[in-house]
Order: sequence, then structure tokens, then C-alpha cells
Amino acid sequence: MVPINRKHIKQRVNRSPYEADYPDLAQVNLSFADLHKANLHQAKLCQANLTWASLKQAQLVEADLHQADLRRADLRRADLSWANLNHADLSWADLRGANLSKSTLYTAHLVKANLGPLDHTSTTLVGAKLCTAKLTGADLHQANLRMADLSGASLVATNLTGANLRRTNCAMTNLSGADLSHADLSGANLSGANLSQANLHQANLAGANLAGANLTGANLAETKIDRGTRMDDHEYRLWAIVNPQATLTDIYPSQLPISQASLIDAGLPEANLQPAHPSHHHPQSPPSDPQLRLSDKVRRVWRLVNQGGANQNLSGVDLSWANLTSVRL
Repeated sequence: MVPINRKHIKQRVNRSPYEADYPDLAQVNLSFADLHKANLHQAKLCQANLTWASLKQAQLVEADLHQADLRRADLRRADLSWANLNHADLSWADLRGANLSKSTLYTAHLVKANLGPLDHTSTTLVGAKLCTAKLTGADLHQANLRMADLSGASLVATNLTGANLRRTNCAMTNLSGADLSHADLSGANLSGANLSQANLHQANLAGANLAGANLTGANLAETKIDRGTRMDDHEYRLWAIVNPQATLTDIYPSQLPISQASLIDAGLPEANLQPAHPSHHHPQSPPSDPQLRLSDKVRRVWRLVNQGGANQNLSGVDLSWANLTSVRL
């Protein structure tokens, strides 16, 4: 690191924004420096030591912070739009209220960073290390988080609409209430993740691992899964209920109860919601799980499959597409 004193900092930072020569602070040791509200527009700070530095409300638009050490730096309300933060270490940094729009953070480390409810629209976070980072309420719609490590991070009520989350590690991540509509989660590791009340409408979960994930109250309408998607049986059933157009080309029939698989093949996966096992007695009424929100048609077919049609009035009943093979009428 290049040694620098306070006088040099003032000479390089406190300049007119119209000057052509941008401050060159590459590899400079600025640890614990007070750069509050400093004008560092397009500054060269690559490989600089900014640990514990105060950069609150600093202007870092288009700054080059490539491989900079920003651990525990105070970047509250700093403007980092269009900044190059590739390979930078922002672990434990305070980024609440910071503007990271259009910035790039390829393989940046944000372990336990506090990003708060801020706007990261179109931010590039490819391969970023965001383990246990606090992103509650953040706006990350259309953000590129491909192959990022979000394990254990808090993304409660985060806006991730249209975000690229392919092959991300979201194991044990808290995504409750998050908006993931139209997001690409193909190949993502979501094992043990909390997706309760999350919006996954038209999200791509092809090849994703959701084993042990909590999907209570999640919106799975038109969510794409395939044979490589790993989900617990209960979650498969919930998905099948809200996606009656699904076919066996979407998932392995063996991943659902046998009777469920046959009804999916017929185009009515919501018809049977209980594993029909010869050693079990048929339940007397359809499942009462409030998440299922069964239609009258589904309840009618469920009763026929599980209880038979004896003494039932079926006049005018719509049974189109239902697989009633072996049902006693």
C-alpha cells in the first residue's frame, strides 16, 4: 500500500468536479480515513485499503474500486452507481441507503454486509459472496446474481422480480415475502430456504433444489419446474394443484403419490391430494389444508377417486379430464 497523509487526501479529493484529472488513489492506505461527503467521482481506488473508512454520502459514481478492501467501511447513502466493485471485499460494510444501481460486483465479498432497504436496480452481482448479508426490503429487480452465494442471507420482502438467480446458493436463505415473479432460479440451491408468502409466479425453478424449503403460502402459479427440480412431496402437491395444465413432461411421476401421478397425466393433478395406499383407509373428507383452496370440481373428483360414486348425484357435474379409472360408480 502507498502511504498517504491527510494533506495528500485533501489535495486529491477536495477538487473541482470539473477537473479532468480524477484522483488516483490506487493501492493507497486509507484505513480509518474520514471521507464523509468526499467527491470521488471516477476516482481510481483499485486495491486501496479502505477498512473502517467513513465514506458516508461520498460521491463514488463510476469509481474504480476493483479489489479494494472496504471491510467495515461506512458507505451509508454513498453514491456507488456505475462503480466497479469487482472482487472488492465489503464484508461487514454498512451500505444502508447506498446507490448501487448499474454497479458491478463480480465475486465481491459482502459477508454480513448491511445493505438495508435500498435500490439495486440492474446491479450486477455475479458470483458475489453475500453469505448472511442483510438485504431486507432491498430492490433487486432485474439484478444479475448468477452464481452468487446468498446462503443464510436475509432477503425478507425483497423485490427480485425478473432477477437472474441461476445457480445461486440460497441454502437457508430467508426469502419470506420476497417477490420472485419472473425470476430465473434454474439450478439454484434453495434447500432449507424460507419462501413462505413469496411470490414465485412464472419463476423458473428448473433443476433447482428446494428440499426442506418452506413454501407455506407461496404463489406457485405458472412456476416452471422440471425433472431436475427437487421438492418435498407436500410442495409438489401444492405446485400441482395450482398448475392443472402440468403434464408428466414436467416432473417425474415417482416424485408424487401414485394416484397423484395418474391424475397429472390426465391433466387434473389437483384431483387427488392424498397418497392412495392400499394399506390406508380412505379419508372421509377432502383435505382441509387452507393452502389448497380446492375448487368444487376438485372436491367432487377427489370424493369419486377416494370414496367412489355410490349414492352420489352426478347430473350436470363437470368431470372433464378427470382420470376415473377403477372408480366404483
